[in-house]
Amino acid sequence: MRKIFRGALAAMAVCFLASCDKSMDEAKEFAMNIGKLATENNLEGLRMLYPEAKAADSVALTFNSEAMKVIAEENADKKKIFDVQYTPEASMRIEQRSDKSFKIIYSHNIFAYPAEHLEMAKKTGQWQDGLTDVENAKRMSDKKFCKNAYDFLAKKIKEKLTLKHVAAKYTVENKNEFKISGEDYYISEFWADTDNDLFPAIGEDRKTDGKDLEPGEIYSYGKLRTNSLMPFSGSIEYNLSNKELVDKYFEFSGNEYEKYVAEEE
Repeated sequence: MRKIFRGALAAMAVCFLASCDKSMDEAKEFAMNIGKLATENNLEGLRMLYPEAKAADSVALTFNSEAMKVIAEENADKKKIFDVQYTPEASMRIEQRSDKSFKIIYSHNIFAYPAEHLEMAKKTGQWQDGLTDVENAKRMSDKKFCKNAYDFLAKKIKEKLTLKHVAAKYTVENKNEFKISGEDYYISEFWADTDNDLFPAIGEDRKTDGKDLEPGEIYSYGKLRTNSLMPFSGSIEYNLSNKELVDKYFEFSGNEYEKYVAEEE
């Protein structure tokens, strides 16, 4: 009787190991199919196996079957879950269903984005390394931020370089936490003709060079009437594009995207 029982246990063990081996082989085959489709940037084929990939604009994966690793994940629910490592950066977790098909639970660094957008997205926290591809795809779908990121960040710099015009006196204050070079901005002024019946519509535009300003520094200068002309209004203009301004002055903290989203709500 004991021999029969032991034999049954041995047979069950063999069947269990064979089942595990078969599931592992099937997991490897599924992972290889995903890898090949991603390497070919075959979005249509990839979405058939990974429906969530509909959020991806493109995919980027240099698939190497010899470098791919598939590891069975132990779990309390006895689910057949496997971790797939394509490269040190690209991976996914998959689960085999009862009908032997597979679903992708999540992936990392298989979806791809234009280089010029991804660089800014990483700096601002729009794209984050710790998030899954689907989570990052949702954030990267905010095309408005991708397109206007430099405008949004340059605005933060410009808001803190202020100009006040009281009577014939201008005051420029740098409220930024960094020095602003005078060569990067100027004061655009409109001098109105006080003798004209259309005052202040008639006059002339003038330009005053900027001044180097340390953080918190204030610079004041007065303007004297010239004949019938007097300074009527002024604004700060920049010699740099928004991108150039951000590249030169802005220090990224990584939470700029979160601030942007909060302001948009």
